[in-house]
Amino acid sequence: MSTSSQQPLRAASRAAACLLAALALQLPGSVWAHSNFLKVDGRVVRNQNGTGDPVYLRGVNLGGWQVHESWMSPLVGASDDYTMRRTLSQRFGDAGRDALINAYQDSWLQEKDFRILSNLGMSAVRLPIYYLNHMNEDGTWKRDSSGRIDFRRIEWVVAMAKKYRMYVILDLHGAPGSQNGADHSGRIGGSGALWNNSTYQAQTLTFWRELATRFRDESTVAGYDVLNEPSLNYPSPATRPVLDMYDHIYRELRAADPNHIVIMEGIWDWTAITRPSDYGWTNVIYEFHYYNWNNESNYQAQVDFVESKVNQEKQYLAYNVPHYVGEFMLFNLQSSWEYALRRYNEVGWHWTSWTYKGTNVGNWALYNHSNADSAKPNVATDSYATIEARWRSWDTELNMVPNSMLNAVFKAALTGSNSLIRPLPYEGRWNAASKLEAEHFYSQSGVSFDSTGVGSLDAGDWLRYIDLDFGAGMDRIRLNLAVDAAYAGKTIEVRLDSPTGAQVGTVTVPSTGGWTTFHEVVTPIQRTSGVHNLYLVARGGNGVANIDWLQFEDSTGGVVPGLPVSGQRYALMAKNSNRSLDVRDVSTSDGALLQQWSYGGGANQKWIATSSGNGLWQLRSVLSNKCADVAGVSTANGAAMQQWTCTGGANQQFRLEDQGGGYFYMRASHSNRCLAVAGASTLDGAAVQQWDCGGDNTRWRFDPVQ
Repeated sequence: MSTSSQQPLRAASRAAACLLAALALQLPGSVWAHSNFLKVDGRVVRNQNGTGDPVYLRGVNLGGWQVHESWMSPLVGASDDYTMRRTLSQRFGDAGRDALINAYQDSWLQEKDFRILSNLGMSAVRLPIYYLNHMNEDGTWKRDSSGRIDFRRIEWVVAMAKKYRMYVILDLHGAPGSQNGADHSGRIGGSGALWNNSTYQAQTLTFWRELATRFRDESTVAGYDVLNEPSLNYPSPATRPVLDMYDHIYRELRAADPNHIVIMEGIWDWTAITRPSDYGWTNVIYEFHYYNWNNESNYQAQVDFVESKVNQEKQYLAYNVPHYVGEFMLFNLQSSWEYALRRYNEVGWHWTSWTYKGTNVGNWALYNHSNADSAKPNVATDSYATIEARWRSWDTELNMVPNSMLNAVFKAALTGSNSLIRPLPYEGRWNAASKLEAEHFYSQSGVSFDSTGVGSLDAGDWLRYIDLDFGAGMDRIRLNLAVDAAYAGKTIEVRLDSPTGAQVGTVTVPSTGGWTTFHEVVTPIQRTSGVHNLYLVARGGNGVANIDWLQFEDSTGGVVPGLPVSGQRYALMAKNSNRSLDVRDVSTSDGALLQQWSYGGGANQKWIATSSGNGLWQLRSVLSNKCADVAGVSTANGAAMQQWTCTGGANQQFRLEDQGGGYFYMRASHSNRCLAVAGASTLDGAAVQQWDCGGDNTRWRFDPVQ
């Protein structure tokens, strides 16, 4: 509902600064997250275990990162990923193979890529997984230095998606032996060996059981896509043996993880998949891949194809499952892309396009390599150094060119008033006294947004922010906003719990000098305490304001004593002993245990407290630059606290809960248990572990240090 005069968003040059501000949100007080798995409610996906708001999973595939496809990936000299791995092993040994693959994967996908996708408004990414990244061909596991199954790549993707407020769909794109014999399964040959080899079938079940065990408590994972395009005679659709394999995997998943959605593929259309009740499946999504080949430049043919899929779904409404277009392509015409995404949104489908990055594949990718030929190594003949250099050239900002048409179409579909996106996972209470980026709304009606703010705010539009904790009371709101003089004088109502709920204040929007000139506007409101959903409701006509951020204040000056400042150094002192959190033996190694010790000013006793946003904090050792970490991602009482390379994982994120007098619980995000001195000891050298919160040995204060 933007107007021709209104500038919907501020200048892009401010995006990075605003994003950093968003990541520095502070959240004192009682903040343990609600259990928030996405679950199916009929044909709708909802958060809060299926009882909350609708969530629409929309974004892109990360195809080409874990499994090469030579038509779109930098691969010459091998027909598929499996052959590539064997070739590299024969030439350079397994260690050399793995180092080259790591060089490619490190370059291809970085934190900046998640920022790019988040800026487009995506709420989800689908991660195609090739099992050989994590399991050996003989079925034994690849393990990290601590002996755990090596899912670090997947864990990192989940951590990055969580940081940038997206969900992740875990997709087994290449199963042991191959589920279809196509190159995108990792191994070309027939229809794949999975179907007639009991060893491969057992490995597939084991793979899913361990993956689900690892991620069963992670709500950033939207669901498990059990097999990509499985077929006994590819590309023929799924048949009964495929459905039976779905059921075997479903049973394995449910034994390990009762919470997450399970996704089954009908591949091309509904005729290939049965009612969920036929197998007793619950909390499932059905997925389809839509490619209208041979009509690449025929707009009407693409429109007719989309409508045929919309109409076919109507024949299967009795299945009562959500519809997910896991892969699709609209080929050459911008008009075809715009039509399809608009219709996908209108009918409430979930979707992820194929794909994010490619060599030089046109509209298949949002980004293409600027010099694709020079980025393709021949793994059979090129030197190690050449292969490494070419695979390290996949940095998006350095060597990739955005597909401007696709990026614009996606941006409009993902952030416009028809997008229906819920970009912010439900993570618990927000501290109303902390600066809240406007684009971190929970839901909206009518606005446009990106990572820099909210625009196109017209009369009747609203923004919803959930679970704002006003504490003992706040009595004014501060909005950083912009408006042109010709549009000044309209209002923004501040309401509680619904768009028509109690109105506690009205902000009259003054002229700030232009749509990109932001000023802070402070307005008194009725004193509000406790936890509420907040609605900002625009009134007065089109072009009410562009909003950067909002913040509530207590004019009486109430503050939480002892709350750390993000980025500052502290000694963490246990209340029961007045001893500090200490890295044992002044170690800089991963796995070094944490203990308490009398404070002596050593770097192993100093910690940088960093806000990760949404009330989560990370503790980074000044000595080693490693993070306080719950060993093994354990959720059990007594799990050791150690230092480990910072990954952003939930076992390295802690919520601070004010206990009065400057002391806080530090509650681990993944386990809901607290940093604790073992046995409530007051002695130097006592271990620090995680334990149920309660007692002064679980209360800590932050003493500023140099």
